[in-house]
Amino acid sequence: MIVDAENKSISLDNNEENPSFFIEVSRREMSVNNHNPISHYHQSIELIYCISGKMKISFVSREVILNENDLIFINSNCPHSINSYLSNSECYHIKFDPSIIELKMNRPLPHSSYFFFLLDEFIVYKDFEDTEYIQSLCKRCYDNFTNEIFSKRLILQASVLELCAYIFEKNSDKIQDLNFEDKDSVFLDTVKYINKHYASATLEKAAKNASMSYSYFSRLFKKEFNTNFNKYLNSVRIQKSIEYLSNSSMNISQIALQCGFSNLSHFTKCFKEETGITPNKYRSFVQDAK
Repeated sequence: MIVDAENKSISLDNNEENPSFFIEVSRREMSVNNHNPISHYHQSIELIYCISGKMKISFVSREVILNENDLIFINSNCPHSINSYLSNSECYHIKFDPSIIELKMNRPLPHSSYFFFLLDEFIVYKDFEDTEYIQSLCKRCYDNFTNEIFSKRLILQASVLELCAYIFEKNSDKIQDLNFEDKDSVFLDTVKYINKHYASATLEKAAKNASMSYSYFSRLFKKEFNTNFNKYLNSVRIQKSIEYLSNSSMNISQIALQCGFSNLSHFTKCFKEETGITPNKYRSFVQDAK
């Protein structure tokens, strides 16, 4: 267990197969005078519960204002910034690896990334009836996050799982009761295949990788992922391009080719559809933040 005193965060390295497995919890007091532009994204899931004041969560395409007792869910790889709004604010901030919801059951389940993929980039809960319940879960996370006693660490992990369950339950229309035993290869192998071969992947290659016919694989993929293969693939490619735009010196055309887009205009069109802004505009956000 690693405790970061400055950020009041905790890393639970209790998963040997996934050393990046972690939970970070903080109770933040934020000043309205300190403003950070859109500058970060990550693989982690974030939950932010506004305890007091007002908060502004800025995404590339829009801004969300959180009032007291509002909750926001922020999905993986969703660029954003977190700031106070009009006055100082305080919030519970919980960040965790998606693998926390990996469950051992008597039948195979898709990787956790599949379930989170079904959700929107962010979900806001305002004036919802479960405010006291959610606040108590966040407080329980915060109260137990620095304790090395196994029972307390278990309470922390269970509380985060309960928060995840709440989010999924409220979005149950997107989380279908699926026959995972029959379709496990689509969920597990295809997601892994696309994440590894996103630049060269095609529907034909993915169908072959899943040992299915082109037409059957296409229908099954669209039914279970609630989107078609090409749209999913482009979404993965855009997320990879965001990494290059943020952390490399490659020009936009080079990034487009590196991520599997055949030309700059198509890349720009897909990027804007996904994020609401152009790649050049996004890179300028990142550069201004450095």
